Amino acid sequence: QVVVLRYKKPVLAYVNDPERELLVEEEANLGEKGRYRLIQPKADLLMARSLAKYDQLAPVIYCQLEVSLVLIDGFKRLRASRTLKGITSLQARLLGK
Repeated sequence: QVVVLRYKKPVLAYVNDPERELLVEEEANLGEKGRYRLIQPKADLLMARSLAKYDQLAPVIYCQLEVSLVLIDGFKRLRASRTLKGITSLQARLLGK
């Protein structure tokens, strides 16, 4: 049995802006430092292989917190992109209200 949930208004939605590029340089703090993230080197290696072979298939998701950008989804893609030469940015979508 399939249950379909219907909401009167979306809980989270993408802001009606086009995708943008987020720089992946080490100095760019996208909120990943100090977070409780389980880092699995094998998963990061597989993601790096995927990025090298297929390029980025889905944008990373971020939100704006005051003046900072905070990554919500795409931590493996970010770490993997930092290990590959030639990748200086990732396609990203802004999540808003």
